Amino acid sequence: MTYMNDNFPDSKETTKFDIICKGEIALSQFFLEKKYNITCIEWPDEAISNQSKAIRTSDVKKNVTAKHYFYHRK
Repeated sequence: MTYMNDNFPDSKETTKFDIICKGEIALSQFFLEKKYNITCIEWPDEAISNQSKAIRTSDVKKNVTAKHYFYHRK
């Protein structure tokens, strides 16, 4: 993460909401603004950019099938 210098978004957040909104989403937006593509565990073969159309239009929380091997800290 040296690319970001000391600008890792909200690495000290402790609530699930803030970790997602201020950390995970901010980190994704950082890379998208730099014209990088990102992927996710659920759709690893889909490269997402700022110009990508939605992969799914339904509520994805009901359709998640990938096993997620990490946990957010409490």
